[in-house]
Amino acid sequence: MLDFEMIADSTLDLEIWMDLQGQAHWVNPLVADSLGYQREMLLHQPDFPRNLLVASFKQRFAKILEQVKSGQTVNDIDIELQHCSGKHLPAALSAKVILQNQAPIAIRMSIRLIAEPSRLDSAIRQVFHYQASAGLESPLFNLCQALFYVAECDNLALFDKAGNEYQLRYATKALQAPLTAEEHRVLNTASEQIFYLATNNESFKKQPILNYQADSLIAVALPDTGQQISAILVAVFAKPLPQPLLTKTLFHFFTPQLTAELKRHYAEQYILKLNTELESIIAERTQELEQTLTHLKLTQQQLVHSEKMASLTLLVSGVAHKLNTPIANVLISSDHLREEITDIKLLSEQTKLSKQRFENFLEKSLDASRIILSNINKASSLVNSFKNLAFAASEERVDTISLFTLFNRVSTLLAVEFESLPHISWPQEATEIVVTTYPHLLTQVLLQIVTNAIHHAFDNIAQPQITVSACIQNQQWLELVIADNGVGIAPENLSKIFDPFFGKNLNTGTGGLGLYFCYNLVTGPLKGQICARAELNKGTEILLRLPITINYQ
Repeated sequence: MLDFEMIADSTLDLEIWMDLQGQAHWVNPLVADSLGYQREMLLHQPDFPRNLLVASFKQRFAKILEQVKSGQTVNDIDIELQHCSGKHLPAALSAKVILQNQAPIAIRMSIRLIAEPSRLDSAIRQVFHYQASAGLESPLFNLCQALFYVAECDNLALFDKAGNEYQLRYATKALQAPLTAEEHRVLNTASEQIFYLATNNESFKKQPILNYQADSLIAVALPDTGQQISAILVAVFAKPLPQPLLTKTLFHFFTPQLTAELKRHYAEQYILKLNTELESIIAERTQELEQTLTHLKLTQQQLVHSEKMASLTLLVSGVAHKLNTPIANVLISSDHLREEITDIKLLSEQTKLSKQRFENFLEKSLDASRIILSNINKASSLVNSFKNLAFAASEERVDTISLFTLFNRVSTLLAVEFESLPHISWPQEATEIVVTTYPHLLTQVLLQIVTNAIHHAFDNIAQPQITVSACIQNQQWLELVIADNGVGIAPENLSKIFDPFFGKNLNTGTGGLGLYFCYNLVTGPLKGQICARAELNKGTEILLRLPITINYQ
């Protein structure tokens, strides 16, 4: 065994050591743990690690292997791994040849999952720091300026959209006018795709984008209150993206807050306009003004809640706090185990080791091992929950699917996850309902809501039951209700259930991120609404309102 094993086993990256022919001979445990396989099983597969890659990336992997064999060092190349459950995991791959006596003897590959909390946490902290110190008049522009600095853009601009006309609202650097044909194409593409990422695009090199010969760009379409595209944010990179997967995840993560800030900006502009014209129009528009103010109050309530959900201060401090306890326990137990081993070694060398002392050592070692394993599992569970928050929705494809098929997927996943389940009643009318949406994201939302009920709703409930119902409203909206007959929720806690790290069983292994994860997916890429109704000892209902067809226009 090579002497690097102890170091590599302790890293946060997935480590794979291969011979010069590309056959893996050793992996650290994180490879198996992160992908859901047995470590020994992986090493006995002749096609490992190629068989863990998503099909579209296998050819790229072969090219990377040839580059490394020729002596090149590869850093942070985008790939996707295949989890045993079928889920795709975006990652960054680095590789180099290991030399001994100036001769190549092996290939070392390090794979970093993009959702690693430390990288995302650092980027989010920087965004909040720059947002707080931007000094601009509008919170919307503060957030744009912060993303400009953290993502290391060469320019970032926000455009208002009115039909096919685009008006510059804000830019980090001065732009030439009017817009070029290529810039119009980029903005129209973003309007159609919602999130548009382009790298190494040859067309960009023929004419500048926002005054730069762009290598890469990210364009995000932002909806207004009526879910129509009202603005487009464009970030241009004159050089290749320094951290492509992390940059893409960062923009995805802050898109809901950008949308909320945009809505608030338009609401504030509208109020200012009303104030300037109020004296001249108050007599003839009293009724209209009352309706407008009512609408603005509702909008304000939604914006306050959106801002509350978008704020990650609680999230960051919560992760740090919850990780601190298991890590501290591991360190204490490890140090105690090291002292015991040192003591036993000394007694053994002095031939003073008694049978009773050795048995006592074994008992203490087993206790320390159990403590270490238990706390590492707790930390790992929290990290896995946090990784779900960085799910890259741009990798999903819109598809048309029947609710019958969707519910079958959820049932199958539940059967794999739990040995026994409460009675779950699925709607019979699901066979006739078809929606065009992100099937995987909607599956994750339903799975998380049902799982949350199983974990929290049925303490001392003799016959637990979950009922799912579905209906179509106005030929435009799908309404889903997931109801249980459990213990319910206290009135003072009902408004907090979608907050991060809120829950009654946080000390028993749950992360407190499940319904927060659902809220971000439903109000973000799925373009819907989610709320809850509950009473103590009378069960809980989670209500979803989703468009039958996701509209990009």
